[in-house]
Parts: sequence; C-alpha cells; structure tokens
Amino acid sequence: MSFNAVINEGGITAAASVKGQTPMAVSKQISNLEAKLGEALFERTQKRLNLTDFGRDFQQQIAPLLAQHESLESWVSDREGKIQGTLKVAAQAPEIFHETITPWVNEFLTTYPELDLELDIKTSAITLPDDHFDIYWGVGDYLGQLYPGLKRRFLWSGEYGIFASPDYLKKYPKLTSIEQLSEHQVIGYLHNEPPNILLTQDPNDQEQFAHHQLPCRIKTVSGQIDLAIAGLGLINADEQLPAIQKALKNKQLVPVLKAHWWQSATMYIYFHNAKPVSPKVRAFLDFFLSKVPLWS
Repeated sequence: MSFNAVINEGGITAAASVKGQTPMAVSKQISNLEAKLGEALFERTQKRLNLTDFGRDFQQQIAPLLAQHESLESWVSDREGKIQGTLKVAAQAPEIFHETITPWVNEFLTTYPELDLELDIKTSAITLPDDHFDIYWGVGDYLGQLYPGLKRRFLWSGEYGIFASPDYLKKYPKLTSIEQLSEHQVIGYLHNEPPNILLTQDPNDQEQFAHHQLPCRIKTVSGQIDLAIAGLGLINADEQLPAIQKALKNKQLVPVLKAHWWQSATMYIYFHNAKPVSPKVRAFLDFFLSKVPLWS
C-alpha cells in the first residue's frame, strides 16, 4: 500500500523506489486515497511529509488489516514453498544476536533476497500469544515448560558461573561456601523472576536458587558485566561469553565458588509446531545452525 510505504520510507520518492514505481504514480495514489476519504493524510512541506491527525488515526485503523494481509501472503508463499515474506525472530538479550546472528545476516539475506528479517529483543518473559514471533532464539528451558506445544532445537549448553570484581571481594567476607552468599550482594537481572537470585548447584547436583541483597537491577547481560566490573556485586553468567572471557583475562572479574556452578545451563531455539515447518523458518534454522562452529 502506497500510504504505508510513504510512512515507512519517509517520503514519496523513497517509497516509489521501494515499490518500483515513479514518484508521480505514488503521489497520485495518495491523492486518490485522500479524495476517497475526504480528508488530507499528510501535511506537505518543502522537506518532508508529516501525518495529519486524521492520517495518524487512519494509520492505526489499517495497521491490523495490513498485518493480516502480510500474514495471508506469507501463508500462501509458505504453501508454495517460497522463502519470502517477513520472518520475526526474538531473543532476550542483544548479546545473543551480536554473537550468533548478526555476523551472518548479510549472507543470509543475500541467499534469500525475498525474505525480510526482523530481529527483536524481548526484555521480559515471553508470553504467547501476546508475543508474535516466528522463532525464539537462545531462550532457556522455561519457555518449553510454559508452552509444551512449541517445538525446540538445542542451541548450546555450558556452565553458569558466578563472578565478581577483585575490588568487590576485598570489601565483603571471603566466599568458601554457598551459605556465605547470604552475606553478599547480587546485581539483579530483570529477566529473572525474582531478579535477586543466583543459580548454583548443590552437592547433590540439584539446581539451587538463593535470594540476596539487591543494590541494582538491569536488563542486559552486558550491563550486568559492567556493573560487576565496577564492584557492585556478584553476577551469574555463561563462562563462555566473550565479554566474560575478556574480563577474566584482564583480571577485571574473577570466578567465585566454581565447585557450585550450575553445569547444565541449556539454551534452545523455539518455533511453532506447524506441519510442515514453514519454509522460511526451516531456511533460517538450517542456515544459522550451520554457523554454530564459527561462533567466537
């Protein structure tokens, strides 16, 4: 739709380029739509087009219809086996995309030029059907427990460690047992519920959650690491994260209570249980899983 293209591209000329039409043709389509509606959709200035109040109301009214149209086109394309349309992928931390997806996005889109890729960060617990994504990338076991109807593929597994800065450890009692964690502060991670927990492993190899004093909370893993380096408290993190490896190498962080680290921190790819699996979902999974050996 020309109206939506003009909004998305910021002007008639850019919209015409995307649609493969002339600016005059797009301008005429907008004028015809305004004439049919009986009100102006855009305020026209020398530099740009701005939506009128009516234009904004119209945009809100047609948004669900456009989404349904796109979904229908995607469904038809999938039935024909074509890899095209929009593929929406969610992760719960930007670091996951940075390390496992974005280095190969250009290659992926070159391979599938008719596919539009949307990468989104979901900074709270994922809930269905409120969160409409095709793929949930690098999400823990909780999503499968909440929604057992989802399909999943193993992505990676590693140790979930505890880390702190040397300066922080100088200020607090020495840590030699899990019980002593109650005397320490933890940097809260807002994806956790509640956020003031540390995941450890007890002598019977069972996961153990402990609540702690909470000086601050943050939504990103990179932010947690920065605050830990600054000496605000303990954090849980995957030991293999490049940022953790760098901080350990530079002696900005040190491992704590390694004998009690959780050994089975597993992340998965979740997708909807469609039969057969959508061609665009299958293409994404096959392509990016083939890149796992190349992760830093």
